[in-house]
Amino acid sequence: MHAVQLDAQTTEKPILLSNNRHLLLFLAILFLISWILLSYLNFQVEQDNALDFAEQQVQNQLHVHRALHSYVEDTQKPEIYRLKDSGKLYPAYFSPKLLSFTYIARNLQQHLQEERAEYGLPRIHFKLASTNARNPINQADEFEQELLRRMNQEQLEVYRSVINYKGGEFFYMALPITPNRRSCMRCHSDPNRAPKELLEQYGDKRGFYEQLGDIRAMISIRVPLSSLLEDVQHNSIQFSAASLGIFVLVFSILSYFIVRLDREQKKVSTQNTILEELSYTDELTQLNNRRRFNSDLENEFELAKRYQVSFSIILLDIDYFKSINDTHGHLVGDEVLVEFSRLLQQEIRVADRCARWGGEEFIILLPNTPLDGTVKLAEKLHGVIKHHSFPYNIQLTASFGIAEHIQPEEIKQLLSRLDNALYRAKEQGRDCIVIARSDNQDVI
Repeated sequence: MHAVQLDAQTTEKPILLSNNRHLLLFLAILFLISWILLSYLNFQVEQDNALDFAEQQVQNQLHVHRALHSYVEDTQKPEIYRLKDSGKLYPAYFSPKLLSFTYIARNLQQHLQEERAEYGLPRIHFKLASTNARNPINQADEFEQELLRRMNQEQLEVYRSVINYKGGEFFYMALPITPNRRSCMRCHSDPNRAPKELLEQYGDKRGFYEQLGDIRAMISIRVPLSSLLEDVQHNSIQFSAASLGIFVLVFSILSYFIVRLDREQKKVSTQNTILEELSYTDELTQLNNRRRFNSDLENEFELAKRYQVSFSIILLDIDYFKSINDTHGHLVGDEVLVEFSRLLQQEIRVADRCARWGGEEFIILLPNTPLDGTVKLAEKLHGVIKHHSFPYNIQLTASFGIAEHIQPEEIKQLLSRLDNALYRAKEQGRDCIVIARSDNQDVI
C-alpha cells in the first residue's frame, strides 16, 4: 500500500475529464456544422438576391419596352395615319424609324446599352426574336424557335432560367410579345397589302403571311451574372470569415470556462480520492485499515460464492509487543510496526491484500488460494519474521491463525474460526501457526 501523495496528484498536467472532453468535442462539432450551414444559407440568400436583382433589371427593360410599344402603337402610329389621311403625308409613306416598332425598339435598346457602357455597367442583351424576321438580326435561333413554338401552342407564358452562353452565366428571360392585331396585318399578312416603301426596303419574302392572333416574336433578354456572382462570392467569403471568427471566439470563451470548471472538478475529485484513500488507510503503517479489508473481504466472498472458488485468510499477531513499548518506548514501537508492515508487503503476492487489523495484529487476504498454499505462505512469513532484525536489533516472533473459506459459511463464521485459531496459537505458547479446520484446529 503506497502513501497518498497530495502534491503529486495536484501538480500533474491537467487532462480533461471524459465528460468535459465529450462536451468540448460536441460543441466543436456543433459549431462547425452551424458555421457550414450558416455559410451555405448565406450563400444561397446572396445568390437569390443576385438573381432577384438580375430579374429586376429584366423587368426594368420590359417596362421601358412596353411603354415604348404603347407609345408607338397608341400615339405615334395613329398620328402618322392621321397625317396620311389628311394629305400631309402621301398615302404610301412608310419609314421603319417611325412605323416599325421592332426597328424602334432595337435601336432604343442599342442607345440604352451605349449609355450603360458609358457608366461602366454590364451590357444587357435584348432581342426581339422571330422565326419570320425581316431583319436577320432578329432571326430566332433553335432554342428561341422552340420557345416560340411552345408559346404559340399556349404551353409557355414566361421562361426564366440561368443559362451558360458562350462561356458565361446569364439570367435569361423570354416572354411573348402581344399577338398580331388588325393593325399589324397590313405589314405582316399579304405582301400586296404592305406599303411600297416597306417592300422596297425589306422585299416580299420575309415577315409576311402571318395570321391574326399569331405570336410572331418574343422578347429575349440576357443579363450577365459574372459581376453579380463575383459579388456573391466576395460577400460570402467575408461573411464566412466573420462568422468563423465569431464562432471561434465563442468556442474559445466556452472552452476557457469548461477547462476552468474541469480543473475545479478534477481538484475536488482528487481531494475526494485522497480522503477516500485516507479513510481506507492506516495512518502509521500505510497498510489498508480494517474498514478497507472488510470491503475487500465482502467482494472476495461474493466472487467465491458466484464462481465456487476458494480463498483463505491469515491472521497474525506480534508476540509480546507490549514489552517493546515498555522497554523502548512507543516511538520505537511505531518504527517496529512500520518495518513489520513493510516486511509483510514485501513477502506476499501482488494479488494478496494486507491490512492492519488493530494494534499489533495484521490480516492477509489470499484470493483464489486453497489451504495448502496458505500454509506455505504462513510458514514463509513465520520464518522471515523470526530471522529478521528489526530496528534497534529487536527480534520478533508472531502467532498465526489461518483458515480457508468453506461453503456455505458466512463471513462472520469464517472470521470467528480464524480468531479462534489465533487464540489457540497464543495458548500453545505463541510463535506458531494454527490451522482452523471446520470446528477443529491443527497446530504447526
